[in-house]
Amino acid sequence: MSAKRLNRRDFLMTTGTVTGATLLAACAAPPAPQAADESGSDSDEMAEVVTLEFLYFGSAAMGENFDPIIAQWNEDHPTIQVKKTVVGGMTWGEYAQKVAVMIASGQDLDIIRMAIEGLRMFASKEIIHPIDDWIQRDGDKLDFGEFLEDVSPFFFEAGSYQGKQYGIPLAFNMMSVWYNTTIFEENGIDRPADDWTYDDFLAIATQLTQPPDQWGWVPWIGWFVGVIPHAFAYDTSPLTPDWNAANTGDPKFIEMMQFRQDLIHEYGVAPEVGAGENPRQKFFTGKVGMVPDMRNMVLEGTKAGFTDWDHVPWPQKYAQKYEVGTGFYCIPLESKHPEEAWQFMSTVVTGRAIAERKASIGYANQSRRSVSTDPDLYAIGPTHFAWVYEAVDAGMAQHAPSPPDYPEIEAIVNRYQASILSNEVSAEEGCLAAHDEIEEVIARREPGVTGM
Repeated sequence: MSAKRLNRRDFLMTTGTVTGATLLAACAAPPAPQAADESGSDSDEMAEVVTLEFLYFGSAAMGENFDPIIAQWNEDHPTIQVKKTVVGGMTWGEYAQKVAVMIASGQDLDIIRMAIEGLRMFASKEIIHPIDDWIQRDGDKLDFGEFLEDVSPFFFEAGSYQGKQYGIPLAFNMMSVWYNTTIFEENGIDRPADDWTYDDFLAIATQLTQPPDQWGWVPWIGWFVGVIPHAFAYDTSPLTPDWNAANTGDPKFIEMMQFRQDLIHEYGVAPEVGAGENPRQKFFTGKVGMVPDMRNMVLEGTKAGFTDWDHVPWPQKYAQKYEVGTGFYCIPLESKHPEEAWQFMSTVVTGRAIAERKASIGYANQSRRSVSTDPDLYAIGPTHFAWVYEAVDAGMAQHAPSPPDYPEIEAIVNRYQASILSNEVSAEEGCLAAHDEIEEVIARREPGVTGM
């Protein structure tokens, strides 16, 4: 698959490629940044010091990526200091709700790490700044312009809502099947073809299962990590394509949930798992053949001393679609220092140094094409890595459904899939009940709020 590079001028002038509407939204342009005062230490001492509050969602290990970058920034910019706070231990939906409460209560925040799952909720509630005018104003600056050229429009599309851009896309994860290379070799199994099927998947999982100690597959209960990758392969989704109506009553969706239930209770190739349980821990014991996961597992796995892995695109049933979740950095509308926040975002956060550092230690795939396809930067990860960005360029990547009411819908789907996988309810019963509850949530939307 050939990589396609977006020309910077095309990016700035396009009227449909990036967001489905003009990227250069008609809103009042933010004031131009003031030139840095380079007159010396006396002026630095007299200048007011601005402290940017940077809220980061993820593990402590993931957040540590920014420590040297922030330290260097703070040294170079004595009047603009950055303070990072890491929040973890919850889903993206729970995190989005937590941040909304923090802002509503008056807590000062200047930069927020947010995934696609919460971005439209923030945009619809006017919690974050549209950034189109900043992009237009600074798009020809050397470093930021290089960033714009290096990132697929697909990722900018994920950060748009109703024709406006709300986030800078820094990284992404694509769900795939990760497998234990040692177990595969011991059982004489080659890496599956990129276009393998669910029949192939089940045959391998069956061959690798030796209960009660070794399993061919371990499921993951969740939206992004559990339901959506399977749903896309079955050419369905819990929501309609415009994210404006429930779709869990779709026969294909019910069929998909039935298969997931059968993996545990009919075929016996997977153990029961609880809501919130991370299958990586079982995978790292060396007793699991395959797990659903994303690049973030490399960071955690290498710290645990585990490296017997490779991954393969998600198997296909009725479609070859791969789920992608994009991570962004956003500026809260209530930030007292939006210009300084943008300066940090558009120079440091989008800079190549942070992308290379995150890639080299096993963080999520970087939105920069040149970084995500560099074998030297992905040396500690799986052997096969370049196909991920190639799938984006080839049009096989699909955004994880993420409407403004995502937190509520996520909770409903997670609750019912847990009941289905534990065999408490049938797949059909759980899916139809979820459908009704999702419809009730969508019916409560404020006027003008849409899925996309």
